[in-house]
Amino acid sequence: MLRYLLTVLIFSGLVGLEGKASSRLNVDNSVWGKVAIQHGGRKKPFTTFAKETAMFVTGKSSWPSPEEAGKWITALDGTLWLLFAPGDFDEVAGIYVGYAALKAELGLDKHKVHFIAKDLKGRSRLWELIREGELMKLRNPRDSLPRLHKEAEELGQRLAVWERLVDGQIFKLIPHPEGKGEEPWLTMMEINSVYPSAQSIVIVSLFEQMREHFVSKSSAFNAVAQDWATKLQALASARYANASKLWTEHIYKEWHPSGWAWKLYLAAALICFMTRRQHNGISNLYRLAWIFVVTGFLLQGTAFALRVYVSGRAPVTNMYETVIWVALGTMAFAIIFEARYRTGYFIMAAAPFASALLIVADLSPIILDRSIQPLQPVLRNNFWLTVHVLTVTLSYASFLLATSFAHVRLGRYLLKLKGDLDAQIDLYLYRALQVGVFLLASGTILGGVWANYSWGRFWDWDPKETWALITLLVYLAVLHGRLAGWWKGLGLSVGSVVGFLSVIMTWYGVNFVLGKGLHSYGFGKGGGTVVTIFVITQLILLVALGLRRMFDKRTEDLMDASLRR
Repeated sequence: MLRYLLTVLIFSGLVGLEGKASSRLNVDNSVWGKVAIQHGGRKKPFTTFAKETAMFVTGKSSWPSPEEAGKWITALDGTLWLLFAPGDFDEVAGIYVGYAALKAELGLDKHKVHFIAKDLKGRSRLWELIREGELMKLRNPRDSLPRLHKEAEELGQRLAVWERLVDGQIFKLIPHPEGKGEEPWLTMMEINSVYPSAQSIVIVSLFEQMREHFVSKSSAFNAVAQDWATKLQALASARYANASKLWTEHIYKEWHPSGWAWKLYLAAALICFMTRRQHNGISNLYRLAWIFVVTGFLLQGTAFALRVYVSGRAPVTNMYETVIWVALGTMAFAIIFEARYRTGYFIMAAAPFASALLIVADLSPIILDRSIQPLQPVLRNNFWLTVHVLTVTLSYASFLLATSFAHVRLGRYLLKLKGDLDAQIDLYLYRALQVGVFLLASGTILGGVWANYSWGRFWDWDPKETWALITLLVYLAVLHGRLAGWWKGLGLSVGSVVGFLSVIMTWYGVNFVLGKGLHSYGFGKGGGTVVTIFVITQLILLVALGLRRMFDKRTEDLMDASLRR
């Protein structure tokens, strides 16, 4: 037992190791977590702005150091450096270009992914591609751009953000003194034009002191920054950002509880795997697995609640938000079923898949945008948006749980493991499918209600709607086949795997491959390699199963023929 526990603890520690960018000046994050900046249609902590901007420009949550080639500094340090001494970045290769075809078109080094801004701006072919893309949009507004033109357009956006960082126009740190607080904020260069000199001179003076301390790497920087932040918040306190939401968002981004959740999920799954032959209901290690999985679930639930509080809505408007929601829903179903049946198999089956979703969300920031964005006008009816999208994506969670059991069942068959456990797994899988079908059917109907409310029609054969219907019909056929006696447990597992491939098309394929339809707010790009690998492994599994069935059938026929002789 001690050996098992040590294995879990070591494993949990190893997966928690993450590389960190270095800090130039030991900047006090807590100070800048309370400083608001107006960006992307909302007011957010400066620390959040720093991470999101670095991620968009460099593809990493850090900046390349102007002092030492190959060294990366924290997002906050780099963004402050751009605020106080942008000229130091003139020769720094920090603009991300990852698409090989675009690099070839622009004549860039195919082995590099970061380039100097002025070098990229001097590539005339880049601007030709961007203009070509604009003309394509004018001719066919509803058609998606070719990948090359999409990438060129996004590179142009990165360069535009970089230009605004260097000239300081992006740093909207000063609240407007008039109105209700929604007016465009001002940069430090504009403060004198709207505030009395008695107020502005203090703010500007402290800002220049910060600049001097930052450039000289003086330890007095943090104290002056604290004084500046306090006076800045008092400048127009009635129009400043909500202090509670600012600090909550800062804590949410810095703490990142979902990152701890998947480590605990994997530890719980490992324990259940090691104790699967024991009577899990009374095992001390099984109790430890429960502690890990419930703690992880509470951490992930806390992260979800914090995001809801900060954004003022359910986090279901882009792929990142649905991924973390499906992971949360999968573990919720697993915990409910595990509490009912006490076998350990729900945790063992569900935790790796939920962890994989959270890991992908963490490691793919360019593909899965973590930033909190304002809702588009068509999405601003929160009630219908919430009930429709949450219900549909929660069905994905139930289907993912069913698929995890299907893998256990098919794996046992391929390894020729037999026993009463197969019947139990078939039951668990069936229950998960029933829940998923109910949720998907309900969500599809609710989607029609929301479509009528937002777009004036219940159904328009939009690609998202069409594939949601196809997925529902696939799962209904799987359940009907079981009731009709066409197949039993093993067939149910095969149907679950095939059904989840349809979910992948509905969930990922429509938004990231087709890129067409009225659900354009959820479109994105990238991730094709990971999804393709997953789909191929599922097809290989099904082929292996078919070959095993053919072999077993042939063996049975030979045995029958031998007995007849």
